[in-house]
Amino acid sequence: MSDTGSPPLLQVQGLSHHYPGSQRSLRFADFELAAGQHLLLRGNSGSGKSTLLALLAGLLTPASGEVRVQGRALSGLSQRQRDAWRGEFLGFVPQRLHLSPALTVMQSLQLPFLSVGLAADLPRAQALLQRLGLAEMAGRHPHQLSVGQAQRVALARALMRRPRLLMADEPSASLDDANTAQVLRLLQEAAAEQGASLLLATHDGRIAAQWSARSLVLPDLAGGAA
Repeated sequence: MSDTGSPPLLQVQGLSHHYPGSQRSLRFADFELAAGQHLLLRGNSGSGKSTLLALLAGLLTPASGEVRVQGRALSGLSQRQRDAWRGEFLGFVPQRLHLSPALTVMQSLQLPFLSVGLAADLPRAQALLQRLGLAEMAGRHPHQLSVGQAQRVALARALMRRPRLLMADEPSASLDDANTAQVLRLLQEAAAEQGASLLLATHDGRIAAQWSARSLVLPDLAGGAA
């Protein structure tokens, strides 16, 4: 709880997930994330980082425990309410970027608006592309982009509706050292400019080595099999 008495932006309590048809379960440590705070989720591949992000995004239902956003439990929201909440509150850069091959960069950036019946925000898209060094890529399709450019497009898409929480899953996957440093810097700067909280999951030691001293690090988030 903050000093003002308002609830934290994100709160995780007693959270666990069970994989259907498997004996494997994951239990996650309790933690809170204040508004504007940055948090690095560390762990080896298979430790449950992607599962945890899916739980936090309301894409998976936990076996036990609760995820609260600004004091409100995600379990209390209907599927339609969760979809609306994700669109308004959350910006997510997944490990698999899911850029449609049929859409140009500019069209991809309009999806967060058009998919919920809102008018396209072309000035916002143009400003983000300029900020991320992608202004000349607006008319290109994903196959015409480098890996680093595609990462930045996914980041721009996640920022389109000015999310309160920005999450990224293994953002340095398949990137060299220079692009890893750039993507991390862009994530941190974008979150700061938006006033958003940043939640980043990785097993990449390069990210951990460059992580700001102001950030909150939670090692060994996932417990063993239940």
